Amino acid sequence: MSKSTYISAQPYPGVRLYAQSMMDLGIETQDMDARGYIRNDGTNRSLYAAIDECGVLRLVIGGPGEYEILSPEADMDYAAAWLEGMGDYSGEPSLSPRRIRQGIERTRMAISKVRNMYTRTEAQETLTDLDELITQVEQALAEHADDEMVHPEWVR
Repeated sequence: MSKSTYISAQPYPGVRLYAQSMMDLGIETQDMDARGYIRNDGTNRSLYAAIDECGVLRLVIGGPGEYEILSPEADMDYAAAWLEGMGDYSGEPSLSPRRIRQGIERTRMAISKVRNMYTRTEAQETLTDLDELITQVEQALAEHADDEMVHPEWVR
């Protein structure tokens, strides 16, 4: 296989996704502009399932020219920011509880879809671990109202 069959992913520069394995799950954001119209400028993000070069199943946000992986080993701050990335942006500050909750909902939909597609034991374990990480973020978020900004120390 040539190097062009792999895609680099953030924040794990050593992890490369097998390009042919990228599967769009049909779950995407619907960011709005200042007037409340859905943006069609290519900034909306989609959820993908992909296999990395080691054969590990990954959930990936695909945005304009970049891919970001959610790994079961991620810390809570990164997981919250990743989940927020799958929430619709409409001008609120970073780490918006509303956007994180929306990202949780969309990511759980993705996990459900992927569970039915990838039946290997390793893939199922990865999905279970991701679901547990999402539950931890959800529990930490339970104390925050949708209109609050969540500070990076929110889970400590």
